[in-house]
Amino acid sequence: MSDPKLKVRHIKIIKNLEKKLFFQLVRVLNNEFGKNYGERFWRILIGPWFLFFIIGFYKKLFSIKKKKKEKKIKKIIIYQPFSSKNFSSLDTLSSILNLNNKNWLARSYLIIADHLKIKHKIYKKKKENKKKIKIFIFNINLLFMKNNKSLIVNISTSKFSELLLQLYYKNFPSFLFIDKFENKLKYKYSYFLRDKILEEFVSGRDTSDIKCLKKLLIMSMPISLLENFLYFSKLILKAGFYKKLKFIMTSQNYDTNEYFKYLASYASLGNCKIIYIQHGNQDGTSEFDHYKNPEKTSDFFFTWGWKKNKKTIPLFNIKTSGKKKFCKNSLKGKSLFFYNSPAPSNRFVYDVNFQYNIDYNNEISFIELLSKKNQDRLTVKLHDKQYTSHTRNFVNFCNKRNKKINIISEFDSGKAMINSRISVFSYDSTGLYEHLSLNHPCLAFSNTNFSKDLNYKSKKYYKYLKDVNILHDNPKQVARFLNQSWDIINKWWFSKEVQKNILLFCNEYSRYEKYPIKKIKLITNKRIII
Repeated sequence: MSDPKLKVRHIKIIKNLEKKLFFQLVRVLNNEFGKNYGERFWRILIGPWFLFFIIGFYKKLFSIKKKKKEKKIKKIIIYQPFSSKNFSSLDTLSSILNLNNKNWLARSYLIIADHLKIKHKIYKKKKENKKKIKIFIFNINLLFMKNNKSLIVNISTSKFSELLLQLYYKNFPSFLFIDKFENKLKYKYSYFLRDKILEEFVSGRDTSDIKCLKKLLIMSMPISLLENFLYFSKLILKAGFYKKLKFIMTSQNYDTNEYFKYLASYASLGNCKIIYIQHGNQDGTSEFDHYKNPEKTSDFFFTWGWKKNKKTIPLFNIKTSGKKKFCKNSLKGKSLFFYNSPAPSNRFVYDVNFQYNIDYNNEISFIELLSKKNQDRLTVKLHDKQYTSHTRNFVNFCNKRNKKINIISEFDSGKAMINSRISVFSYDSTGLYEHLSLNHPCLAFSNTNFSKDLNYKSKKYYKYLKDVNILHDNPKQVARFLNQSWDIINKWWFSKEVQKNILLFCNEYSRYEKYPIKKIKLITNKRIII
Protein backbone atom coordinates (compact mmCIF):
# COMPACT_ATOMS: atom_id res chain seq x y z
CA MET A 1 0.00 0.00 0.00
CA SER A 2 2.54 2.58 -1.15
CA ASP A 3 0.00 4.76 -3.03
CA PRO A 4 -0.69 7.88 -0.87
CA LYS A 5 -4.30 8.11 -2.09
CA LEU A 6 -4.89 4.50 -1.11
CA LYS A 7 -3.32 5.15 2.30
CA VAL A 8 -5.63 8.12 2.87
CA ARG A 9 -8.69 6.07 1.89
CA HIS A 10 -7.86 3.24 4.26
CA ILE A 11 -6.97 5.60 7.10
CA LYS A 12 -10.41 7.22 6.74
CA ILE A 13 -12.00 3.77 6.92
CA ILE A 14 -9.95 2.88 10.00
CA LYS A 15 -10.77 6.18 11.72
CA ASN A 16 -14.49 5.54 11.24
CA LEU A 17 -14.10 1.95 12.40
CA GLU A 18 -12.05 2.96 15.41
CA LYS A 19 -14.56 5.57 16.51
CA LYS A 20 -17.55 3.28 16.04
CA LEU A 21 -16.08 0.12 17.57
CA PHE A 22 -14.42 1.86 20.51
CA PHE A 23 -17.70 3.52 21.49
CA GLN A 24 -19.43 0.12 21.34
CA LEU A 25 -16.63 -1.56 23.30
CA VAL A 26 -16.81 1.08 26.05
CA ARG A 27 -20.53 0.43 26.43
CA VAL A 28 -19.99 -3.34 26.63
CA LEU A 29 -17.15 -3.08 29.18
CA ASN A 30 -19.11 -0.68 31.38
CA ASN A 31 -22.06 -3.08 31.32
CA GLU A 32 -19.88 -6.08 32.12
CA PHE A 33 -18.08 -4.46 35.04
CA GLY A 34 -21.02 -2.43 36.37
CA LYS A 35 -19.35 0.91 35.71
CA ASN A 36 -20.28 4.15 34.00
CA TYR A 37 -16.84 5.44 33.03
CA GLY A 38 -16.52 7.81 30.10
CA GLU A 39 -14.63 7.36 26.87
CA ARG A 40 -11.55 9.21 28.16
CA PHE A 41 -11.08 6.79 31.08
CA TRP A 42 -11.11 3.81 28.75
CA ARG A 43 -8.91 5.51 26.14
CA ILE A 44 -6.19 6.09 28.73
CA LEU A 45 -6.41 2.48 29.87
CA ILE A 46 -7.04 0.41 26.73
CA GLY A 47 -6.54 3.00 23.95
CA PRO A 48 -2.92 2.03 23.11
CA TRP A 49 -3.82 -1.64 22.68
CA PHE A 50 -7.05 -0.90 20.81
CA LEU A 51 -5.55 1.56 18.30
CA PHE A 52 -2.57 -0.67 17.49
CA PHE A 53 -4.72 -3.75 17.06
CA ILE A 54 -7.61 -2.28 15.07
CA ILE A 55 -4.99 -1.18 12.52
CA GLY A 56 -3.08 -4.47 12.65
CA PHE A 57 -6.13 -6.68 12.25
CA TYR A 58 -7.74 -4.48 9.61
CA LYS A 59 -4.56 -4.59 7.54
CA LYS A 60 -4.34 -8.38 7.77
CA LEU A 61 -8.02 -8.89 6.96
CA PHE A 62 -7.92 -6.42 4.05
CA SER A 63 -4.73 -7.83 2.51
CA ILE A 64 -5.83 -11.48 2.72
CA LYS A 65 -9.30 -10.61 1.40
CA LYS A 66 -7.71 -8.69 -1.49
CA LYS A 67 -5.46 -11.63 -2.36
CA LYS A 68 -8.45 -13.97 -2.32
CA LYS A 69 -10.44 -11.67 -4.60
CA GLU A 70 -7.51 -11.53 -7.03
CA LYS A 71 -7.37 -15.34 -6.86
CA LYS A 72 -3.77 -15.19 -5.69
CA ILE A 73 -4.44 -17.29 -2.63
CA LYS A 74 -5.93 -20.77 -2.51
CA LYS A 75 -4.70 -22.12 0.80
CA ILE A 76 -3.08 -20.76 3.95
CA ILE A 77 -0.39 -22.73 5.75
CA ILE A 78 -0.39 -21.78 9.44
CA TYR A 79 2.46 -22.64 11.77
CA GLN A 80 0.50 -22.51 14.97
CA PRO A 81 2.02 -22.09 18.44
CA PHE A 82 1.70 -25.01 20.87
CA SER A 83 -0.85 -23.10 22.94
CA SER A 84 -2.98 -21.65 20.17
CA LYS A 85 -6.53 -21.43 21.45
CA ASN A 86 -5.70 -18.40 23.54
CA PHE A 87 -3.82 -15.67 21.71
CA SER A 88 -4.36 -12.89 24.20
CA SER A 89 -1.19 -11.38 25.70
CA LEU A 90 -0.59 -10.85 29.39
CA ASP A 91 -0.38 -7.05 29.14
CA THR A 92 -0.19 -4.15 26.69
CA LEU A 93 3.58 -4.29 26.27
CA SER A 94 3.64 -7.97 25.32
CA SER A 95 0.61 -7.51 23.04
CA ILE A 96 2.33 -4.70 21.08
CA LEU A 97 5.51 -6.77 20.79
CA ASN A 98 3.43 -9.71 19.59
CA LEU A 99 2.13 -7.69 16.65
CA ASN A 100 5.48 -8.52 15.03
CA ASN A 101 5.59 -12.11 16.28
CA LYS A 102 4.69 -14.56 13.50
CA ASN A 103 4.04 -17.45 15.89
CA TRP A 104 1.65 -15.39 18.01
CA LEU A 105 -0.15 -14.05 14.93
CA ALA A 106 -0.95 -17.57 13.74
CA ARG A 107 -4.19 -17.58 15.71
CA SER A 108 -5.40 -14.38 14.01
CA TYR A 109 -4.68 -15.90 10.59
CA LEU A 110 -6.78 -18.91 11.57
CA ILE A 111 -9.77 -16.72 12.54
CA ILE A 112 -9.46 -14.71 9.30
CA ALA A 113 -9.12 -17.87 7.19
CA ASP A 114 -12.28 -19.31 8.77
CA HIS A 115 -14.12 -16.04 8.21
CA LEU A 116 -13.13 -15.79 4.52
CA LYS A 117 -13.68 -19.53 4.01
CA ILE A 118 -10.14 -20.09 2.81
CA LYS A 119 -8.71 -23.56 3.08
CA HIS A 120 -5.93 -23.81 5.60
CA LYS A 121 -3.59 -26.35 7.05
CA ILE A 122 -2.17 -26.15 10.55
CA TYR A 123 1.27 -27.31 11.58
CA LYS A 124 1.81 -27.47 15.32
CA LYS A 125 5.02 -25.91 16.59
CA LYS A 126 6.77 -27.44 19.54
CA LYS A 127 6.69 -25.47 22.72
CA GLU A 128 9.86 -23.47 23.19
CA ASN A 129 11.60 -23.09 26.51
CA LYS A 130 11.91 -19.45 27.38
CA LYS A 131 14.53 -18.03 29.69
CA LYS A 132 13.17 -16.65 32.91
CA ILE A 133 13.44 -12.88 32.94
CA LYS A 134 14.11 -11.11 36.20
CA ILE A 135 11.34 -8.70 37.13
CA PHE A 136 12.21 -5.27 38.43
CA ILE A 137 10.85 -4.63 41.90
CA PHE A 138 8.86 -1.46 42.13
CA ASN A 139 10.91 1.27 43.80
CA ILE A 140 10.34 1.47 47.53
CA ASN A 141 9.99 5.23 47.28
CA LEU A 142 6.38 4.78 46.11
CA LEU A 143 5.60 4.61 49.82
CA PHE A 144 7.09 8.08 50.27
CA MET A 145 5.33 9.46 47.19
CA LYS A 146 1.84 8.99 48.62
CA ASN A 147 1.66 12.62 49.78
CA ASN A 148 2.80 14.06 46.44
CA LYS A 149 0.30 16.39 44.80
CA SER A 150 1.69 15.71 41.32
CA LEU A 151 3.30 12.87 39.44
CA ILE A 152 6.20 13.86 37.20
CA VAL A 153 7.84 10.86 35.60
CA ASN A 154 9.89 10.10 32.48
CA ILE A 155 9.52 13.51 30.84
CA SER A 156 12.58 12.89 28.60
CA THR A 157 14.78 15.58 30.14
CA SER A 158 17.98 14.74 32.00
CA LYS A 159 17.44 13.01 35.35
CA PHE A 160 18.83 16.06 37.13
CA SER A 161 16.36 18.39 35.40
CA GLU A 162 13.50 16.04 36.24
CA LEU A 163 14.65 16.01 39.88
CA LEU A 164 14.64 19.82 39.99
CA LEU A 165 11.09 19.92 38.63
CA GLN A 166 9.92 17.32 41.18
CA LEU A 167 11.49 19.25 44.05
CA TYR A 168 9.94 22.52 42.83
CA TYR A 169 6.48 20.94 43.16
CA LYS A 170 7.47 19.51 46.59
CA ASN A 171 7.42 15.93 45.38
CA PHE A 172 9.34 13.11 46.93
CA PRO A 173 11.80 12.36 44.07
CA SER A 174 11.27 9.36 41.83
CA PHE A 175 13.50 8.42 38.90
CA LEU A 176 11.77 5.14 38.10
CA PHE A 177 8.10 4.42 37.74
CA ILE A 178 8.15 0.69 37.21
CA ASP A 179 4.99 -1.17 36.24
CA LYS A 180 3.83 -2.42 39.63
CA PHE A 181 1.25 -4.68 37.94
CA GLU A 182 3.75 -6.49 35.71
CA ASN A 183 3.45 -10.26 36.23
CA LYS A 184 0.92 -9.65 39.03
CA LEU A 185 -2.09 -11.11 37.24
CA LYS A 186 -4.55 -12.73 39.64
CA TYR A 187 -6.93 -14.10 37.02
CA LYS A 188 -6.17 -16.13 33.91
CA TYR A 189 -7.66 -16.04 30.42
CA SER A 190 -11.40 -16.70 30.58
CA TYR A 191 -13.18 -18.13 27.53
CA PHE A 192 -16.50 -17.70 29.30
CA LEU A 193 -15.95 -13.97 29.94
CA ARG A 194 -14.70 -13.27 26.42
CA ASP A 195 -17.49 -15.20 24.74
CA LYS A 196 -20.00 -13.31 26.88
CA ILE A 197 -18.51 -9.92 25.96
CA LEU A 198 -18.21 -10.89 22.30
CA GLU A 199 -21.88 -11.89 22.21
CA GLU A 200 -22.88 -8.43 23.42
CA PHE A 201 -20.26 -6.66 21.28
CA VAL A 202 -21.47 -8.22 18.02
CA SER A 203 -24.64 -6.82 16.54
CA GLY A 204 -27.00 -8.36 14.03
CA ARG A 205 -26.44 -5.27 11.86
CA ASP A 206 -22.68 -5.88 11.66
CA THR A 207 -21.19 -7.04 8.38
CA SER A 208 -19.25 -10.31 8.40
CA ASP A 209 -15.96 -8.36 8.24
CA ILE A 210 -16.91 -6.26 11.27
CA LYS A 211 -17.87 -9.41 13.17
CA CYS A 212 -14.48 -10.88 12.33
CA LEU A 213 -12.65 -7.74 13.52
CA LYS A 214 -14.66 -7.69 16.75
CA LYS A 215 -13.80 -11.32 17.43
CA LEU A 216 -10.11 -10.64 16.83
CA LEU A 217 -10.22 -7.66 19.20
CA ILE A 218 -11.99 -9.40 22.07
CA MET A 219 -9.93 -12.59 21.79
CA SER A 220 -6.65 -10.62 21.74
CA MET A 221 -7.39 -8.08 24.49
CA PRO A 222 -4.64 -8.24 27.15
CA ILE A 223 -5.52 -10.23 30.25
CA SER A 224 -4.35 -7.31 32.40
CA LEU A 225 -7.09 -5.11 30.91
CA LEU A 226 -9.98 -7.57 30.86
CA GLU A 227 -9.89 -10.50 33.30
CA ASN A 228 -7.91 -8.42 35.83
CA PHE A 229 -9.69 -5.09 35.34
CA LEU A 230 -11.70 -5.23 38.58
CA TYR A 231 -8.75 -6.63 40.54
CA PHE A 232 -6.30 -3.92 39.46
CA SER A 233 -8.99 -1.24 39.83
CA LYS A 234 -9.55 -2.35 43.41
CA LEU A 235 -5.83 -2.01 44.18
CA ILE A 236 -5.74 1.53 42.75
CA LEU A 237 -8.90 2.60 44.59
CA LYS A 238 -7.70 1.08 47.88
CA ALA A 239 -4.32 2.85 47.71
CA GLY A 240 -5.99 6.19 47.04
CA PHE A 241 -2.79 7.78 45.71
CA TYR A 242 -4.61 9.06 42.62
CA LYS A 243 -7.02 11.21 44.68
CA LYS A 244 -4.31 13.62 45.83
CA LEU A 245 -2.82 14.27 42.40
CA LYS A 246 -3.42 17.70 40.87
CA PHE A 247 -1.58 16.83 37.66
CA ILE A 248 0.35 14.04 35.98
CA MET A 249 3.18 14.88 33.58
CA THR A 250 4.98 12.35 31.41
CA SER A 251 6.47 11.82 27.99
CA GLN A 252 6.74 8.04 27.84
CA ASN A 253 4.48 6.18 30.25
CA TYR A 254 1.17 6.22 28.42
CA ASP A 255 1.39 3.11 26.28
CA THR A 256 2.67 0.02 28.08
CA ASN A 257 2.94 0.71 31.82
CA GLU A 258 -0.28 -0.86 33.12
CA TYR A 259 0.07 0.51 36.65
CA PHE A 260 0.55 4.03 35.30
CA LYS A 261 -2.45 3.74 32.97
CA TYR A 262 -4.77 2.48 35.73
CA LEU A 263 -3.55 5.28 38.00
CA ALA A 264 -3.96 7.95 35.29
CA SER A 265 -7.41 6.61 34.30
CA TYR A 266 -8.78 6.92 37.81
CA ALA A 267 -7.02 10.24 38.41
CA SER A 268 -8.67 11.63 35.27
CA LEU A 269 -12.11 11.01 36.80
CA GLY A 270 -11.37 13.71 39.39
CA ASN A 271 -9.68 17.10 39.16
CA CYS A 272 -6.28 15.78 38.11
CA LYS A 273 -4.95 17.24 34.85
CA ILE A 274 -3.04 14.99 32.44
CA ILE A 275 -0.06 16.62 30.71
CA TYR A 276 1.66 14.70 27.94
CA ILE A 277 4.91 15.99 26.46
CA GLN A 278 5.65 15.17 22.82
CA HIS A 279 8.02 12.22 22.65
CA GLY A 280 8.94 11.85 18.97
CA ASN A 281 9.04 13.62 15.63
CA GLN A 282 5.95 12.01 14.05
CA ASP A 283 3.57 14.12 16.13
CA GLY A 284 2.52 17.18 14.19
CA THR A 285 4.10 16.23 10.85
CA SER A 286 2.93 12.79 9.74
CA GLU A 287 -0.03 12.33 7.43
CA PHE A 288 -0.33 8.61 8.09
CA ASP A 289 0.58 8.05 11.75
CA HIS A 290 -2.88 7.34 13.12
CA TYR A 291 -1.82 6.87 16.77
CA LYS A 292 -3.09 9.95 18.61
CA ASN A 293 -4.05 8.45 21.97
CA PRO A 294 -1.84 10.71 24.17
CA GLU A 295 -3.10 13.79 22.36
CA LYS A 296 -6.73 12.70 22.65
CA THR A 297 -6.66 11.77 26.34
CA SER A 298 -4.46 14.52 27.82
CA ASP A 299 -5.76 17.85 29.11
CA PHE A 300 -2.68 19.56 27.69
CA PHE A 301 -0.32 18.27 25.02
CA PHE A 302 3.03 20.07 25.18
CA THR A 303 4.63 20.05 21.72
CA TRP A 304 8.12 20.79 20.44
CA GLY A 305 6.87 24.02 18.85
CA TRP A 306 3.76 23.45 16.74
CA LYS A 307 0.18 24.30 17.66
CA LYS A 308 -3.03 22.74 16.38
CA ASN A 309 -5.74 23.63 18.91
CA LYS A 310 -6.25 24.91 22.46
CA LYS A 311 -5.01 21.64 23.92
CA THR A 312 -1.66 21.69 22.11
CA ILE A 313 0.77 24.03 23.85
CA PRO A 314 4.03 24.96 22.07
CA LEU A 315 6.94 24.09 24.35
CA PHE A 316 10.35 23.01 22.98
CA ASN A 317 12.30 19.86 22.14
CA ILE A 318 12.33 18.26 25.58
CA LYS A 319 15.19 15.91 24.64
CA THR A 320 17.72 18.60 23.69
CA SER A 321 16.83 21.77 25.55
CA GLY A 322 19.25 22.68 28.31
CA LYS A 323 22.15 20.93 26.59
CA LYS A 324 24.99 22.91 25.09
CA LYS A 325 24.37 23.89 21.46
CA PHE A 326 27.09 23.50 18.87
CA CYS A 327 28.84 26.43 17.25
CA LYS A 328 31.44 26.66 14.51
CA ASN A 329 34.36 26.56 16.94
CA SER A 330 33.02 23.61 18.97
CA LEU A 331 32.70 21.25 16.00
CA LYS A 332 36.00 19.38 15.98
CA GLY A 333 34.84 15.82 15.27
CA LYS A 334 36.39 13.89 12.41
CA SER A 335 34.08 10.89 11.97
CA LEU A 336 31.03 10.35 9.77
CA PHE A 337 28.08 9.00 11.76
CA PHE A 338 25.31 7.03 10.03
CA TYR A 339 22.01 6.03 11.66
CA ASN A 340 20.22 3.13 9.98
CA SER A 341 16.44 2.71 9.93
CA PRO A 342 14.44 0.80 12.56
CA ALA A 343 12.76 -2.54 12.00
CA PRO A 344 9.12 -2.13 10.91
CA SER A 345 6.19 -2.10 13.30
CA ASN A 346 2.81 -3.48 12.23
CA ARG A 347 0.94 -0.62 13.89
CA PHE A 348 0.80 1.27 10.59
CA VAL A 349 -1.92 0.76 7.99
CA TYR A 350 0.50 0.60 5.07
CA ASP A 351 2.95 -2.16 4.13
CA VAL A 352 5.85 -1.44 6.48
CA ASN A 353 7.94 -4.31 5.14
CA PHE A 354 7.78 -2.85 1.64
CA GLN A 355 9.18 0.45 2.94
CA TYR A 356 11.76 -1.36 5.11
CA ASN A 357 13.11 -3.18 2.04
CA ILE A 358 13.46 0.15 0.23
CA ASP A 359 15.26 1.67 3.24
CA TYR A 360 17.61 -1.31 3.41
CA ASN A 361 18.55 -1.08 -0.28
CA ASN A 362 19.03 2.69 0.06
CA GLU A 363 21.40 2.18 3.00
CA ILE A 364 23.47 -0.32 1.03
CA SER A 365 23.62 2.09 -1.91
CA PHE A 366 24.67 4.96 0.34
CA ILE A 367 27.71 3.11 1.69
CA GLU A 368 28.65 1.79 -1.76
CA LEU A 369 28.62 5.34 -3.15
CA LEU A 370 30.78 6.83 -0.39
CA SER A 371 34.40 7.48 -1.23
CA LYS A 372 37.07 5.24 0.30
CA LYS A 373 38.08 8.02 2.70
CA ASN A 374 34.51 8.54 3.89
CA GLN A 375 34.03 4.78 4.35
CA ASP A 376 37.20 4.70 6.48
CA ARG A 377 35.81 7.38 8.82
CA LEU A 378 32.29 5.88 8.95
CA THR A 379 30.58 4.73 12.17
CA VAL A 380 27.22 2.97 11.75
CA LYS A 381 24.70 3.12 14.58
CA LEU A 382 22.28 0.17 14.37
CA HIS A 383 18.77 1.04 15.48
CA ASP A 384 17.87 -2.32 16.97
CA LYS A 385 19.54 -4.35 19.68
CA GLN A 386 17.92 -7.51 18.37
CA TYR A 387 19.00 -8.00 14.79
CA THR A 388 16.52 -8.60 12.00
CA SER A 389 17.61 -10.51 8.90
CA HIS A 390 18.13 -7.16 7.17
CA THR A 391 20.30 -5.98 10.04
CA ARG A 392 22.47 -9.10 9.88
CA ASN A 393 22.82 -8.74 6.11
CA PHE A 394 23.65 -5.07 6.50
CA VAL A 395 26.37 -5.79 9.08
CA ASN A 396 27.86 -8.51 6.86
CA PHE A 397 27.83 -6.13 3.90
CA CYS A 398 29.67 -3.41 5.88
CA ASN A 399 32.29 -5.86 7.11
CA LYS A 400 32.97 -7.12 3.60
CA ARG A 401 32.91 -3.66 2.04
CA ASN A 402 35.40 -2.03 4.37
CA LYS A 403 36.79 -3.50 7.59
CA LYS A 404 37.41 0.01 8.94
CA ILE A 405 33.66 0.71 9.14
CA ASN A 406 32.80 0.83 12.84
CA ILE A 407 29.44 -0.74 13.78
CA ILE A 408 27.80 -0.07 17.15
CA SER A 409 24.39 -0.75 18.70
CA GLU A 410 24.58 1.21 21.96
CA PHE A 411 26.12 4.64 22.42
CA ASP A 412 26.02 8.03 24.10
CA SER A 413 24.34 10.40 21.62
CA GLY A 414 26.08 13.43 23.13
CA LYS A 415 29.55 11.93 22.70
CA ALA A 416 28.63 10.77 19.20
CA MET A 417 27.82 14.36 18.19
CA ILE A 418 31.08 15.64 19.68
CA ASN A 419 33.14 13.00 17.84
CA SER A 420 31.41 13.37 14.48
CA ARG A 421 31.75 16.08 11.87
CA ILE A 422 28.34 15.27 10.43
CA SER A 423 25.56 12.70 10.93
CA VAL A 424 23.42 11.03 8.28
CA PHE A 425 19.95 9.52 8.75
CA SER A 426 18.29 7.10 6.35
CA TYR A 427 14.78 7.96 7.56
CA ASP A 428 12.77 10.79 9.12
CA SER A 429 14.18 10.38 12.62
CA THR A 430 13.66 11.96 16.01
CA GLY A 431 17.47 12.04 16.08
CA LEU A 432 17.40 14.34 13.06
CA TYR A 433 15.27 16.81 15.05
CA GLU A 434 17.69 16.58 17.96
CA HIS A 435 20.66 17.39 15.72
CA LEU A 436 18.85 20.37 14.22
CA SER A 437 17.82 21.66 17.64
CA LEU A 438 21.43 21.47 18.88
CA ASN A 439 22.74 22.90 15.59
CA HIS A 440 24.91 19.88 14.78
CA PRO A 441 25.54 19.23 11.04
CA CYS A 442 23.29 16.49 9.68
CA LEU A 443 21.83 15.10 6.47
CA ALA A 444 18.96 12.74 5.76
CA PHE A 445 17.56 10.87 2.78
CA SER A 446 14.26 9.14 2.11
CA ASN A 447 12.30 8.27 -0.99
CA THR A 448 8.91 9.04 0.64
CA ASN A 449 9.09 10.51 4.16
CA PHE A 450 10.10 14.00 3.03
CA SER A 451 7.25 14.34 0.53
CA LYS A 452 4.45 11.77 0.44
CA ASP A 453 4.20 11.00 4.17
CA LEU A 454 4.01 14.60 5.44
CA ASN A 455 0.86 16.52 6.26
CA TYR A 456 0.09 19.70 4.34
CA LYS A 457 1.48 22.16 6.89
CA SER A 458 4.80 20.40 7.55
CA LYS A 459 5.70 20.13 3.85
CA LYS A 460 6.44 23.86 3.85
CA TYR A 461 8.93 23.53 6.69
CA TYR A 462 10.61 20.40 5.33
CA LYS A 463 11.14 22.32 2.10
CA TYR A 464 13.26 24.82 4.02
CA LEU A 465 15.64 21.96 4.82
CA LYS A 466 15.57 20.56 1.29
CA ASP A 467 16.38 23.97 -0.15
CA VAL A 468 19.73 24.03 1.70
CA ASN A 469 20.66 20.38 0.99
CA ILE A 470 19.95 18.97 4.46
CA LEU A 471 17.19 16.67 3.18
CA HIS A 472 17.57 14.56 0.06
CA ASP A 473 15.36 12.23 -1.96
CA ASN A 474 17.89 9.43 -2.42
CA PRO A 475 21.24 8.12 -1.08
CA LYS A 476 23.11 9.07 -4.25
CA GLN A 477 22.59 12.78 -3.58
CA VAL A 478 23.83 12.49 0.02
CA ALA A 479 26.91 10.43 -0.88
CA ARG A 480 27.83 12.86 -3.65
CA PHE A 481 27.39 15.82 -1.31
CA LEU A 482 29.67 14.25 1.32
CA ASN A 483 32.31 13.20 -1.19
CA GLN A 484 32.47 16.69 -2.66
CA SER A 485 31.98 18.83 0.45
CA TRP A 486 33.67 17.00 3.34
CA ASP A 487 36.32 19.66 3.88
CA ILE A 488 33.84 22.55 3.83
CA ILE A 489 30.98 21.07 5.90
CA ASN A 490 31.33 23.65 8.67
CA LYS A 491 31.41 26.50 6.19
CA TRP A 492 28.25 25.18 4.51
CA TRP A 493 26.40 24.45 7.77
CA PHE A 494 27.10 27.83 9.37
CA SER A 495 26.33 29.86 6.26
CA LYS A 496 23.58 32.47 6.70
CA GLU A 497 21.10 30.72 4.41
CA VAL A 498 21.46 27.30 6.06
CA GLN A 499 21.22 28.71 9.59
CA LYS A 500 18.19 30.79 8.63
CA ASN A 501 16.30 27.78 7.25
CA ILE A 502 17.23 25.59 10.23
CA LEU A 503 15.81 28.24 12.56
CA LEU A 504 12.58 28.45 10.54
CA PHE A 505 12.15 24.69 10.82
CA CYS A 506 13.11 24.43 14.49
CA ASN A 507 10.84 27.26 15.59
CA GLU A 508 7.93 25.14 14.41
CA TYR A 509 9.01 21.56 15.11
CA SER A 510 12.15 21.40 17.28
CA ARG A 511 12.60 24.50 19.39
CA TYR A 512 15.55 24.92 21.71
CA GLU A 513 15.27 26.34 25.24
CA LYS A 514 18.34 27.18 27.30
CA TYR A 515 16.45 26.97 30.62
CA PRO A 516 13.87 24.20 30.08
CA ILE A 517 12.74 23.64 33.67
CA LYS A 518 12.08 27.33 34.21
CA LYS A 519 9.94 27.40 31.05
CA ILE A 520 8.04 24.20 31.96
CA LYS A 521 7.19 25.63 35.38
CA LEU A 522 6.00 28.89 33.82
CA ILE A 523 3.74 27.18 31.27
CA THR A 524 2.41 24.62 33.76
CA ASN A 525 1.63 27.15 36.51
CA LYS A 526 -0.46 29.20 34.07
CA ARG A 527 -2.78 26.23 33.61
CA ILE A 528 -2.75 24.33 36.89
CA ILE A 529 -3.31 25.52 40.47
CA ILE A 530 -1.48 23.43 43.06
